[in-house]
Amino acid sequence: MAGASASPGDSQSPSQSSGRRVKHSRHGCVSCKERRLRCSEERPVCSRCLDDGRSCEYVLRLIWEDESSRRGVKHGRGKNAEISFVDPTPSKDVAEKAQWRPRRNGRSYFLNTIPEDMDAAQSMAVMRFDGRYKSMPRLHVPQTLGLSNVDRILFQYYQVQVCRNLTLVDDSSNCYRQIILPLSISYECVKRSILAIGALYLSLNQPSVLVDYYSLALHQKQRTLHQLRYDIASLNGASSNHVLVAMLMLCLFDITDDCQTSWSTHVSAAADLIGTEDTQSLEPSLVSFVSKFFATRDVMGRSACGARSKFRKIAWNNPQEIDKSAGCSSELLGIISSITDISRQMAENMENDSPHLVRQVITIESQLDELIQLLPTDSALNSEQEAFLVQTSALVHNAAKLYFYTALHSALPSTLIVRRLIADQVLVITGIPILRSAHLWSVFVTALYAFNDEERIFFLEQFDKLEEVSATRSSTQAARSIVQTVWKKRDLDVDGEQVTESGVSDWVRFVRPMSEGLSLA
Repeated sequence: MAGASASPGDSQSPSQSSGRRVKHSRHGCVSCKERRLRCSEERPVCSRCLDDGRSCEYVLRLIWEDESSRRGVKHGRGKNAEISFVDPTPSKDVAEKAQWRPRRNGRSYFLNTIPEDMDAAQSMAVMRFDGRYKSMPRLHVPQTLGLSNVDRILFQYYQVQVCRNLTLVDDSSNCYRQIILPLSISYECVKRSILAIGALYLSLNQPSVLVDYYSLALHQKQRTLHQLRYDIASLNGASSNHVLVAMLMLCLFDITDDCQTSWSTHVSAAADLIGTEDTQSLEPSLVSFVSKFFATRDVMGRSACGARSKFRKIAWNNPQEIDKSAGCSSELLGIISSITDISRQMAENMENDSPHLVRQVITIESQLDELIQLLPTDSALNSEQEAFLVQTSALVHNAAKLYFYTALHSALPSTLIVRRLIADQVLVITGIPILRSAHLWSVFVTALYAFNDEERIFFLEQFDKLEEVSATRSSTQAARSIVQTVWKKRDLDVDGEQVTESGVSDWVRFVRPMSEGLSLA
């Protein structure tokens, strides 16, 4: 019958009319889709890829509605499509086969989270050390300090980075860590000075658009000054150990912060305090450390400007022993100081032939020739540390000789002894692995008397290296500017012979008028 309809048993579903029934995997991995195989959709590795040893990846492909319309297919999975949660945890047998371990529960953060967003228990600042980013080790920050999260970051940065860069050898005898940090527990001015230095060094080494470390540094400095004034007014015969340390830190802050000339004020104040204080009430190791710090900066700084000594008392146990921060012995520092004093007397009195001055000059020359500098004996040094100290002490020794001949004998860059000393300095500097603040004075003195363009380029490169040291960045920029100005003036000076005849050195003519407040240590 033509109009007869098919019986119900003869009807077929759409899926049956298309051929064999296949259950497609909608969320299969890339490998199974490319091979047109059914994927088990197990995460992180499906069973097929696991058995075949293939790399299993899941990629989500987005299809726009316009693309579906062009292909003439329905967009999406239907009007009432179910949205189910896909558990990424694989089945037990697959997990054991793939040695998969569940993720540990713990606090997590976004990649752009800053340290200030974290709580103190989870914070670990990521700092840039020697050109590489690495996490700072978790050091003990006393809970009694009552620091905020930001302050803990500053305190830890001072412990790890600042203390390490302020000395040539960072070991258990590092006074910036072993003497200063314990005082921060009991004295507010010391604690605030540590935070100020930490923030200042962070602003130089790791400028951030999220945290204004420089403003934090200035804020902490003001709090240090306020507390220091209060402590000085209320001493009443009490120990002033913490006051000396706070002065030291403020001096270091001003030198690092654009080499502010106020650093010399702290030198004078500390010298007055130690001179009037009963030394029995002061910790001997602290007095020695503070004296070395201020004396070194006083000696090196006034060699450029020719000023009178502000700090003469140096509490050094062994005058021949190389200090790990200064890079030379106290005996050599005393010789450099004497050269500056005699040079100033010559410039003021114009009596170069005075028997008294002649004897002093001969004595200094003999001291320089016979000088012996010994390695420190208070701690065990490895071969690299010993070599570093020996090279640095030799660099300062040669620079002191160069300073002697140029300041007291008015030697010129073309003088034979000057040429030899500069050649020796170039060899020593080339062998030093890294330049620190202890090398600035030697580089400055030697660069002033560079004779040709090759030598000048070499020393400009050394200034570039020193500018990478945050402790001397501003001082190095000022020193470079003075050196380049001296080069220009000397090149334009057509009366060079008259300088030698009159006995006025380039230090008096060129360097000292530009070097007031310059720090070279």
